[in-house]
Amino acid sequence: MRALVLAANLRVRCLEGLRLMPKRLVPTEEQRAILRSTGNRVRINARAGTGKTATMQMLAEKLHSEGEKVLYLVYNRSASQEAKAKIPSHVARVATVHSFALRSVPCEHPIRSRKRKPQWANLKPIDLLPHFKKQGGAAHVLAALSCRFAEFFMNSGYDTLSAALDEFGEAHVKSRLKPLFDANRTKIPEAIKGVMASWVSGTAACPHDFYLKLAYKKGWFAGQLRGYTTLLVDEAQDLSPVMLSLIESFDGRAFIVGDSHQQIYQFRHAIDALQNFNHDEEFNLTLSFRFGEPIALLASSFIRSAKGEATFSIRGNPRVQSEAIVSMNGVETCRGAAAILARTNIGLLEAAVGMLRSNRPFALGKSISGLLQDIQDVYWLSRGRNDKVRDGFLASFDSLTKLKEYAEAMDVRSLQQFIRFVEKYGSETPKLLSALRKQPKADEGAPLQDLVLITTIHGAKGLEFPAVVLLEDVFLKLSKEVKDRSEEREDEANMVYVAMTRAKKRLVLPTASRELPINWSPDTVALPVASADSPNVGKPARQVARSSTGPRDGKSAFSWARSSTCEPEGVGSRETHKPDIDYSVGDRVRTAHGPGRITKQINANEFVVALDNHAAKLHLTRSMMRHL
Repeated sequence: MRALVLAANLRVRCLEGLRLMPKRLVPTEEQRAILRSTGNRVRINARAGTGKTATMQMLAEKLHSEGEKVLYLVYNRSASQEAKAKIPSHVARVATVHSFALRSVPCEHPIRSRKRKPQWANLKPIDLLPHFKKQGGAAHVLAALSCRFAEFFMNSGYDTLSAALDEFGEAHVKSRLKPLFDANRTKIPEAIKGVMASWVSGTAACPHDFYLKLAYKKGWFAGQLRGYTTLLVDEAQDLSPVMLSLIESFDGRAFIVGDSHQQIYQFRHAIDALQNFNHDEEFNLTLSFRFGEPIALLASSFIRSAKGEATFSIRGNPRVQSEAIVSMNGVETCRGAAAILARTNIGLLEAAVGMLRSNRPFALGKSISGLLQDIQDVYWLSRGRNDKVRDGFLASFDSLTKLKEYAEAMDVRSLQQFIRFVEKYGSETPKLLSALRKQPKADEGAPLQDLVLITTIHGAKGLEFPAVVLLEDVFLKLSKEVKDRSEEREDEANMVYVAMTRAKKRLVLPTASRELPINWSPDTVALPVASADSPNVGKPARQVARSSTGPRDGKSAFSWARSSTCEPEGVGSRETHKPDIDYSVGDRVRTAHGPGRITKQINANEFVVALDNHAAKLHLTRSMMRHL
């Protein structure tokens, strides 16, 4: 009897093992090219949803089979967990840059003491405020400037604080604050040195960026790197200068992967390592497995116009039925498994308040609890109840007026938004905050499958959703006149691109997307307009209401793309779909919006079509038109 039980248990374990075995990945042609790489420094431009993790997995397995010792560095903990679930530890070591740095710090060093609670904490202006208590009304600004300077230094390649002063003052201090900064060029480094001394001694919790900087300066990180022959680096567009320096110091083969158009962490002093990495071989991943052709076409045309990159292209997955629309009431019609994305915290909060007042269920994104507490503190400060303000820095202000002056001087937009929120809702603020705290949170393990998730673009980075609604504030900065190719416009264009490419099946744009001064409108890519009362966001494509301005047969303008039966070449596919119809400039074609003539070929798959008897010119792909 015992033998039978043991045999049954063994069978169960074998079945569980088979179930947990990873499926064999079938590479696309683009991925095969990367696997055949012979370069020593390789750059991989991976568009949104193009399977870069799968590519890194296949690359790690190939390199491991060739006897290489592989290290795969990723951006954050969630990316690390995802990669570890797919890449066995004997194939490659997976770690975040910070966790790898911490492991390189000698065990006996005080900074690794587990007795200190908490071990890690971000540097805040309140930590530096005592050093400037004799500066009177300028104390808060000097503490904040010092805090920003310390963050800049920790992420930079500079060895000393004094060496970093000039660049910080030139690039990160506003002109109206330069006299104050220059007058305190000695005091600011002294204050920071005092705080850093407590970090080194282990008497105070330090930021993660500090032990990374320490591992860089002491050579610990580089020493640990020497134990590997090949380095894979993910999210290269968001590395700090010190991270790039560490990677460039590596003597073995290095592959970096990322998407320059998804660089949205400049405020954390991130730089686009893809553009700064000395490479001898380059590859592109352009086939997105996340969404279909309509969303790919929209994102491609947007980047070409907003950033002036005429050759940019991302291809959609013909297996995925997706569409994009413009709607005046995307939030009101949002139902089920969908995400509402805001550019700013105040945009998120206003959308959440709207959902509360309409008694509709929803969940909030990560890190919302701290934001709500900050607003609560601002509210109590506005009522003169500093005794109830939890944040020490906010409590140190005499009044809301003084906080306003500080927020304006330092251009702390989050604080400015919190103040406006409190002034708008007044005595109703505590009740609203209490109601928001009761909502399910994405980082608290609540089941969110049937809830609309409201979060910011930064909170949605790396995620995907069946349906996505973009709020008006996503396009707010782009709607303002800015100089061509300006840094601000490129940053905001990246934000919009990241937001657009979170959607898998349905993307809803606000009407503000039609008012951008960048020679682009969603109408130029044949987007139908959602009818005003269509409760369709988050529902399957077959339930989408017909557009009153769409084709006469009632079908979506993307009906051909959405009903395509061809399968993309990619993971799990058996063959490549290749178009068997050639199109040339001047050809007469039939589209979902009527007949027209091809006036321009953008690339092998995309064309501009001028419609007959209509002023519009549409960006279309092969699957969206037929020869007349």
